[in-house]
Amino acid sequence: MWTWMGGSAASTGCTTYQLGVVICAGPPGVYGTLGTATAGSIPGGRAVAASWLDTSGNLWLFGGQGYDSADNQGNLNDLWMFNAATSNWTWLGGNATESDCGILMEGNTFCKGQPGEYGTLGVPGPGNDPGARFGGATWVDRQGNFWLFGGYGADSTGHGMGVLNDLWEYQQTTSALPAAASPTFTPTQGVYPSSQTVTLSDSTPGATIHYTTDGSAPTTSSTLYSAPITIASSGSVFSETIEAIAVADGYSDSAMASAVYTIKLPPDFSIAASPTSLTVLAGKSGSISVTVNQQNAFNSAIQFSCSGLPSGASCSFSPSSVTPDIAPVSTTLTVTASATTMAGFSSSPLLFSAAVLAPLLCCFGWRKRRPLQTMVLLGVCALGFGLLNGCSGGSSNSQPVTASVTVNATSGSLLRTTTFMLTVN
Repeated sequence: MWTWMGGSAASTGCTTYQLGVVICAGPPGVYGTLGTATAGSIPGGRAVAASWLDTSGNLWLFGGQGYDSADNQGNLNDLWMFNAATSNWTWLGGNATESDCGILMEGNTFCKGQPGEYGTLGVPGPGNDPGARFGGATWVDRQGNFWLFGGYGADSTGHGMGVLNDLWEYQQTTSALPAAASPTFTPTQGVYPSSQTVTLSDSTPGATIHYTTDGSAPTTSSTLYSAPITIASSGSVFSETIEAIAVADGYSDSAMASAVYTIKLPPDFSIAASPTSLTVLAGKSGSISVTVNQQNAFNSAIQFSCSGLPSGASCSFSPSSVTPDIAPVSTTLTVTASATTMAGFSSSPLLFSAAVLAPLLCCFGWRKRRPLQTMVLLGVCALGFGLLNGCSGGSSNSQPVTASVTVNATSGSLLRTTTFMLTVN
């Protein structure tokens, strides 16, 4: 169901032509004061005007072919906004009167319209206006800006009319378009002891986020946020700044938000043994070097100890404590193996019994024997005395002892270790 909401109900200046055709002029425009909404303001009658709809539901109108404030017919370049809430028109730009008017064959006046004021390419300016025209392609971008391409009308020279291919953008004032909310960062900016994964989000419906990490201001051409950003340290202290804006249809770009993340790794150190194996003779000593490298400006005293030594072996360090600097520092680890570190000879009980029994047979079993029996008895006696001599004299038939020794380096609550293989011969 239609409702008449404004404008004139009747045309003006009607003329009857051949065959009784009546053509009427449209009502002239009532422009009022530029930029001021008044109840009496209204565009003149026109056709084929460019139009847009903003995010508040207001109708915007540019040019077309119609009637100016003096009721002259021709191409127009005026810009209007109709507020649907108040039903008021506001003249916002362009001209209230046409130019370069002439008399047509039928005696009617027709105006070519105002030429375009182009200004500098790519630079908005308050004096810039497209030339008078009708037709042309129009659209609204996601920031709510109006775009106009071509049409039929006047160029910058005003020399006649023709088909145009100029492209224009109209940016509404900030009051006409709400700004998107600025992005937020999780976790918040600050100093952290390890790498962080930062998530960007925005409360504006349908918003996309663009960001930079190189110190430049973000734009819609900057990197599109699609996944959390990892901030990893490339040294003991590392800082990175994330700057971001939010962009959404029906909103102007958000104010820039920024967050500074500093990764400060805790002081630490590492140790290494060289060489990683050591052979020591029983009752002797041997040494290796233990080197300490500081990490992240570590500069506290470090004490050393050993664990895993075989029985009878001990270790010492010289110096017993070191404090690392920028350059690596070392201590000498000395292992001393006592004579009892190696396993000695162990006699078999059965062998010992045989050794004792043989001399007894020799002593108490001697009687008059046949020559062959006598020779066997003498052999058993000799074997028994030999075994007893071996048992009483000991043996050097010992096996090497091998152990994996752990070097412990301690500073406060920090414990770092390394290992080396120890062999005692």
